[in-house]
Amino acid sequence: MWLNIHGIRVDKIIFTQGKSKTNICKKKRIDVFIEDSVKNANELADVGIKVILYSTEYNLSLDRKDIIRCYDWASIVKTINQIMRYEEI
Repeated sequence: MWLNIHGIRVDKIIFTQGKSKTNICKKKRIDVFIEDSVKNANELADVGIKVILYSTEYNLSLDRKDIIRCYDWASIVKTINQIMRYEEI
């Protein structure tokens, strides 16, 4: 898998197959979600899930203080590590 090849450890990858990501995340107790869709990012953040937004041309309009924008996988990994260290305190 691409993520493993690049040293990105994941607990689980969930394919929603058109179902609401918000409902699945709440059911699975997911704390942090990497997203690129404006709609999904807003919905996830609205229910308190930490969203890391993978920056693309089509989501540049999204500007929320509770959504963390990252421009590459290295910064996503760094952000997740920072979140996890903060929550352990």
